[in-house]
Amino acid sequence: MASPPTSSLISFLDEAGTPLAEPGEWTPGLVAVQIDADALQEARLLRNGSQLPLYVQELAGKLRVLAHWPRSGCGRYRCVLELDGQRLDELNVSVRPAKLGELGYAALINDLQGDQLPTSVVVGLERTGALAGLTLRARADTTLNQELLRLRRAVTGAEGRLGLAAALTLIAQDPHRQLIKTELWVRAERARRLEPVGLVLAMRMPNNLDSVTQRPIEVPDVRVEHTVDAYENRLTKLYHDQVDLRLRRLAAAFQASNQLAAVIETEDLLATLRRARQDAAFLDELSLPAHVPMRLTMVLLRVPAYRAVLQGYLEFRREAYVELDEPTLESPLENLPDLYQTWGTLQVIDVLLDVGAALGYSTTLQRLAKQVGRGVYVKVLPDGEPAVELIHPRGTVARLIPERSFSHSSRPLRSISFSQRPDVVLEIDRNGDRSRVVLFDPKYKLRSEEEDAADAEEEIDEALIPKGQPKKIDIDRMHAYRDAIRDDEESRVVDYAAILYPGPERRYAEGIEALSARPEAPAMLRERLTTVLTAALAP
Repeated sequence: MASPPTSSLISFLDEAGTPLAEPGEWTPGLVAVQIDADALQEARLLRNGSQLPLYVQELAGKLRVLAHWPRSGCGRYRCVLELDGQRLDELNVSVRPAKLGELGYAALINDLQGDQLPTSVVVGLERTGALAGLTLRARADTTLNQELLRLRRAVTGAEGRLGLAAALTLIAQDPHRQLIKTELWVRAERARRLEPVGLVLAMRMPNNLDSVTQRPIEVPDVRVEHTVDAYENRLTKLYHDQVDLRLRRLAAAFQASNQLAAVIETEDLLATLRRARQDAAFLDELSLPAHVPMRLTMVLLRVPAYRAVLQGYLEFRREAYVELDEPTLESPLENLPDLYQTWGTLQVIDVLLDVGAALGYSTTLQRLAKQVGRGVYVKVLPDGEPAVELIHPRGTVARLIPERSFSHSSRPLRSISFSQRPDVVLEIDRNGDRSRVVLFDPKYKLRSEEEDAADAEEEIDEALIPKGQPKKIDIDRMHAYRDAIRDDEESRVVDYAAILYPGPERRYAEGIEALSARPEAPAMLRERLTTVLTAALAP
């Protein structure tokens, strides 16, 4: 990571005064500003709009104007130095993911954005009988650079075909319009065009007949007007939105893997598309198609700009593919904890489907994948409802439920103490037997990080744990799940509870574990998940 420009008035130090290129993840530090100590009262340092109090202190043998940099998660931060209300300097800095490292961060984004993991889940659903009839050619088989080539063709065109940017500019000059018919109820004497059906409707409307003439008081006047909200323009908007979304996600993936040349090209394509979209402001008036466009029209075939849109759209959507429906992928650094949880949840689901298929289970319900046209969109809904349900010929049923809540009043399973909400719950019901439960909590930004800062006693306990090991409070939570979640007969039902975290594997009491979940090397995690789920699902 390059150091901030030497001309900047804002720089970063560790607590001992050693210069840093950027603040560390969840590590307190210092911000040094190059102003006179006498000007302290007139100066302000803002971080993402919030003020960091300035003070003067001697550090490393030098009197400095400093501010404390608080513990901060991954993300981008904008620091602004003001003096007498005037902006002196501005510096944008990124806090990178130290727990995962650059390789792990790039692997996680590539797994999710590059579609390997979502595609594997969809293939698993197919193997267990879901999504029957779909011929899937996953875009995961392509590299990020191949995806960039595909998007470059979409934006700039190829082989004599206009690109989307040029087509948008041309269409904006004279967008296709169509006539639509609307009805406006007016006094009968002001009506210009009245259709027979409208007259019948007016006659039947209660209290709408003149008491003397028995003629309608109001009638539906037919009006005809031009609108750009036509099928061809809706298709154009849909194509633009899909290309724009893919470009933004691709830029994030290249940034995660530090491919700077590819980042620059992707941002150039985004800028080109953005300028063309500004020209085509009429698209703001449109709704998106209610269904995936499948109809050809004479406008799409004969008008060159619209024909280019049609050809580009068909090329862009030619293959069935899988895409993760996850808006946080557009700002992955800021949303890394949520993305890590999604990654861990998908790993559990993927292994569950593999194990289920090997043991003879079939999928009877799934709420993970939705097919739209030739695309399949994967989304993990954290709503406490089953995301996938498997059944074995012998009658065993397994339900995977993201963020299932167990309260004191929930049934048939409940918490005998406080409400519990594990990230991933696998409930297994066998004929005539009690329900059994397996739990997983993927966690990157550990809840204990925030709690440690406010709990001095807990801080002392954590200091005794070697660096990189699971936090005490997180393992305690696994014990709480196991002990608190009971059935109607007050019997424990949790056979296994584990956190998934970017650290070494640790095993505690029977059925309580911390599993190493590193995106750059997921083999150990998948091996352990396979062992646990095979034992849990054995019919």
